[in-house]
Amino acid sequence: EEESTFYLIVRFVSNLLIDQVYLLTLAILMLWSITYISWMEFVLLVLVCFLCICPKAKEASYSVAYPLVGYGTILVTIQYIYGLNLTKDELGGKKDIGLFRDNDE
Repeated sequence: EEESTFYLIVRFVSNLLIDQVYLLTLAILMLWSITYISWMEFVLLVLVCFLCICPKAKEASYSVAYPLVGYGTILVTIQYIYGLNLTKDELGGKKDIGLFRDNDE
């Protein structure tokens, strides 16, 4: 009986987490957009706030999940490239995507 009670508790908690995972995801996205402040992250924050006030938040979260993952991947890639300490010679062309550093000359 003790094993069955433990099994039922674990099953209940796992089902609860699975059913409410979209809320945890929205909270993590809000934390991410507040931690890394930029205009690109502001778009993410606006999207998450919109999803939170949407009447069918769960369905809306599932419908924007794949584009949101793509957008997040692009942001992480840009932050990785921006974090590299490259000189202008290493960067090549003069294509500007709106990322500036204080020490750029």
